[in-house]
Amino acid sequence: MGDSIQTQMEQSKVVTETLNKLIDKIAELGPISWIEPSLIEAGAAVMLMGMGEDIREEELKDTPNRIARMYSKLLRHPEQRLPEETIKPLPKRNMPSTDIVCVHNVPFYSFCRHHLALFYGTFSIGYVPQGKLLGLSKLIRLFRFHSKQLTLQEQLTENVANDLFGQDELNPKGVIVHVVAEHTCVSVRGVRALGAKTTTVSRRGDFAKDVSLCNIFFEIVKGGYDK
Repeated sequence: MGDSIQTQMEQSKVVTETLNKLIDKIAELGPISWIEPSLIEAGAAVMLMGMGEDIREEELKDTPNRIARMYSKLLRHPEQRLPEETIKPLPKRNMPSTDIVCVHNVPFYSFCRHHLALFYGTFSIGYVPQGKLLGLSKLIRLFRFHSKQLTLQEQLTENVANDLFGQDELNPKGVIVHVVAEHTCVSVRGVRALGAKTTTVSRRGDFAKDVSLCNIFFEIVKGGYDK
């Protein structure tokens, strides 16, 4: 029994060294310009074998392919550009005057760039219009575009705020993005703090200058603003 394990360990070491050399060669080519399911599938198969699983078993033989198809649908390529129509304002037709436009407590999920672990929660976005308005669904589409990639919550919050505030045609006076999420890389590994939440906020323009405006936004998010 001991000799058998020793042989497996030696063979595994040789295979691992070969795989690492192959991975290094692939990495030298640079990032590919599309999501490649076959590479994801191969990586998933190696990961399962590294866990001691037999990928020839009936329950597992299609698992690498399922993982590849899942991530191909859940994630976008990191270089994919935000479609211009996503944050294109509505035609200007007697737009009503309003201090803040806000969508709040919208559920979302994304994947941690450090561990490939799920994080999920809610987001709220507010902006102060300057003559033009954005379709409400487009605020949600903007956030979902950025959450459909390997990311960090801090980066996700910043990217959404930057894109919205930087939209020249909409030209909002101010933007605020508020994200609250539970990270499974914190709740099920490491400190294993089940239920721990992380909150991030990014402010631009008027929201970065006017505390009272921020207070109104957070009252809306809490559901307590009725003025």
